[in-house]
Parts: sequence; structure tokens; C-alpha cells
Amino acid sequence: MSAILRFPGLLFAAGVDQLRRLPGARRLGPLLRWLPRLLIVAALILGSLWALEISPQRMSLAELAAGMPKFPQTMINVRVSKRFDPKTVPEVQETVKKVSSRLGDEGRVVLRPSGTEPVIRVMVEARDETDTVRCAEEIAEVVRRVAS
Repeated sequence: MSAILRFPGLLFAAGVDQLRRLPGARRLGPLLRWLPRLLIVAALILGSLWALEISPQRMSLAELAAGMPKFPQTMINVRVSKRFDPKTVPEVQETVKKVSSRLGDEGRVVLRPSGTEPVIRVMVEARDETDTVRCAEEIAEVVRRVAS
């Protein structure tokens, strides 16, 4: 839902940018400056209303979230000498697939390069904390080996 709401906002903001270039647009300046912000607020309000609508019993968001189990999470930042996408390395792909299949529906793996520093982020979430740490270390070790 949020992607659907954001996409028209981007188009609208681009349209407002085009409007600013038209002759006589200076008089509309304050209005054109506030319209994108108002659209964002409207999108947030619509998103909130949608979230409330998905609850058939009209439960609060806290009550809805109470049914979601919280799993322990482990994040390991692996420093690398040069940035690379770990998903393109077969050995890393194989390890992630093996760990993901071991976790099944009881956990998840997120592996991505940092956008700001030479680091590969390894995040594992699982029902058991020891599994979480063990799986994250296993993937991080392969990333270290491949990066060196």
C-alpha cells in the first residue's frame, strides 16, 4: 500500500517541479512549496486508515502486533577491502541458501553491502539465539574468506 501511495507522490512532486518553471509561477510559490508536503501527510493518513481497516475486530495496533513473535536478531558487519555484491558470489549464495533452508520458516537471512562504507552486513533472525549467532557467523566467515 505504501508503495502505491508514494508513487503518485513522486509523480506529483515532479509535476510541481515543472509548474515552478512556468511563467507566472512565482505568485504560486508558497502553494507549490507546501503541496508535496501536504501530499506526504495525506499518504501517511491514508496508510494509517488502511492499517486500521485490515483489523477485522478493530483491534489497536499494539494488539495486532502482540500476535507477532519477536525473534532474536544478530547483525555482523564484515569489513571488506573493496565493495562487492555478495549475492553475485556463488559460494556466498550457496551458504545463504543452506542456512536459510536450515532455518526454514523459523527465521530469515538478510545479506547486503552497506551503501556508505566498505562493509557487508549479515543479519540473521531465528527463534533460538544460539542458532542466530551460529548462522550469522557461518555466513560472515564465508564472506570474509571470499573478500580476502
